[in-house]
Amino acid sequence: MRQPKQSQAVLERNKAPPTDYYAKNLNVLVRTVIDQYADILSESERAFGSSILGLSPDARRLFARIVSRKTPILFEDQLQYREIQNVRTALEQLETYGLICVNACIPADILLARLTVAELGSEYPYVKRCTPKSRYVDVIACRYTDRHIRKSVAQRRRWLTIRDRKTLDLFFLLFFGDRSTDLSAFVTRDLGIIQYESYSLKRKDRQFNSLTELTTYLDWASLSDSLGQADTAPTPGRVSMYIEMLRQSSANRTLERYRSRILNRLGHLLERAKQSRFAIRAYRYSFRHPARERIVRILYRSGKRNSALRMRDKILADPWCKDEEYFARRFQVPRTKSDLFSIDSETLNGNPIKSIEQYALQCLATTGAMGWHLENSLPLALFGLAYWEWMYTSIPGAFTNQFQSGPRDLYWPEFLEVRKNQCSDPLEDNSSLCEQILKTAKSKRGLANRLINWDVVPEHVLQDIVYSIGDDDLQSLLKIVRSDLSQMRSGFPDLTVLYPSGRYEFVEVKGPGDQVQRNQRFWLNSLAREGLPARVLRFEN
Repeated sequence: MRQPKQSQAVLERNKAPPTDYYAKNLNVLVRTVIDQYADILSESERAFGSSILGLSPDARRLFARIVSRKTPILFEDQLQYREIQNVRTALEQLETYGLICVNACIPADILLARLTVAELGSEYPYVKRCTPKSRYVDVIACRYTDRHIRKSVAQRRRWLTIRDRKTLDLFFLLFFGDRSTDLSAFVTRDLGIIQYESYSLKRKDRQFNSLTELTTYLDWASLSDSLGQADTAPTPGRVSMYIEMLRQSSANRTLERYRSRILNRLGHLLERAKQSRFAIRAYRYSFRHPARERIVRILYRSGKRNSALRMRDKILADPWCKDEEYFARRFQVPRTKSDLFSIDSETLNGNPIKSIEQYALQCLATTGAMGWHLENSLPLALFGLAYWEWMYTSIPGAFTNQFQSGPRDLYWPEFLEVRKNQCSDPLEDNSSLCEQILKTAKSKRGLANRLINWDVVPEHVLQDIVYSIGDDDLQSLLKIVRSDLSQMRSGFPDLTVLYPSGRYEFVEVKGPGDQVQRNQRFWLNSLAREGLPARVLRFEN
């Protein structure tokens, strides 16, 4: 299934949406999940989806509205929507279908939190008001039982909860591919705020290919939530249980990356708690930076210096990323000045009106130069335009819904490797790289791309810069970016400057006392090694 490009806005600002707008969006979500995952959904989960699809128009519209509200409970008198003719009848059907509960047995503090301060005062006149509201709620909840509070509120208002939130969350996960995106993604697209590229959403490329993979993800997600909420490191027994859950690698790339991320988080918690032995165990099963760096540091601090240096050498033999390689090359090696870039100093006259970068541009303009403060927007945009086809090709797990500005594995180390047999490399093409980039920019301008901020690279600016850099230097620049896209997302010199002579350069600007940071040093040295013009311009008082 290939999603269509959005030709015009479905919604208009300050105008009511079409009657079935929200219900249709919910239908799309449910039908897509059932079509894509029917083979691994349980009977009850498929029945849940069928119940939604079988609702009357009014009930489906109301349920879509309820699902869109970001609160665990809603009061019936809050459900006033012009597209729903009879809210009470719709609610009765939702209750009959098992999709909602009315006046469910919920904790009293959650129920009280949904009332206004005035309503709390009217309901409990003998409790002295206090601030903030959360404290006022706590005082009432401590004075009365949950049962008493629910009964008193129910006498005046009916509240609603979604009966099977867990299954609903599962449908959202399978449709969007994560646990944070919601139905508002439809709205931003249909208002024309964001326009997405057209890409394939085939069943064979879905994120989870078996019930085992899905169950594993859900188990790990629960573990991740526990670690995220923990103030202290887990007990040794629980640590062993966690590591046992996470020790087995997965052929599913999404799961494997998720697994390593959780292990790194666990290792960090244990390291902070000075449980070095357990921290190393967690890190050893991870295949994501900075796991091996942390092992080296822990071993070295513990006096096991030979073991630390052996791990360092292992990193140097096969680094996972540029950041890890940089660490290994510098660890316990005598520090020498090895920077390849130049630093020029200028006197700062007065205080910059806006920023030190704008001040530098004004100074450079006196020489006839023309420049822009683009930072990493430039190399990322150039890469995104040159490798547009690579970004939107069909790869399992890369695209899970209609609202992505790039593939999920864009910054993963193997991003290029898994696509090399499907796409042609623009750096190996005989045609002009300048023309390729500008042609793509013209045909794709405005489409959401995670690497491109169209506002900061208007057509004329991009054209001037691309032609000034030229094919050969563009090749060299993109070679740097593609060597480690994740690492090269930050640190590029502040300014891109063009001179009347046709010369160009990249300039990192530093004010008094400001130092070149590690990621900036990465870029400056990489540019110098490729023979690309880059320098630091330091202003001093």
